[in-house]
Amino acid sequence: MSFIPLKHLINNLSSAPIPYFRSILINELPASQAIKQSTLKGKNKFQFNLGNIRFNSSKVQYAYILEGLDKTWNTGSEHNINYQNLRPGNYTFKFKVKLPSSDWSNELSYSIQIRP
Repeated sequence: MSFIPLKHLINNLSSAPIPYFRSILINELPASQAIKQSTLKGKNKFQFNLGNIRFNSSKVQYAYILEGLDKTWNTGSEHNINYQNLRPGNYTFKFKVKLPSSDWSNELSYSIQIRP
């Protein structure tokens, strides 16, 4: 039998969750398929399904921003984020996660270029 020192458990509980993209859809296609098309037709719809690696994710907060459109970070518990009818231009979607007792995680990002 082995024991984990309480100090290590407390440090682990206060560490930020690890963010990841569960899925990214572009015009309702997985991003890997959509980027193979020479031109994107439709409403320039982007769907980001955000996730985090944490045992108890019910209290996780998300913060996200679409640089090139949003002026400030959006925060809350929502992890399905949608944008559509984006004008031509360059955008970067960024997000991070945290627990009530942790700092914000490192940011993850996904760059988008919409051509005219």
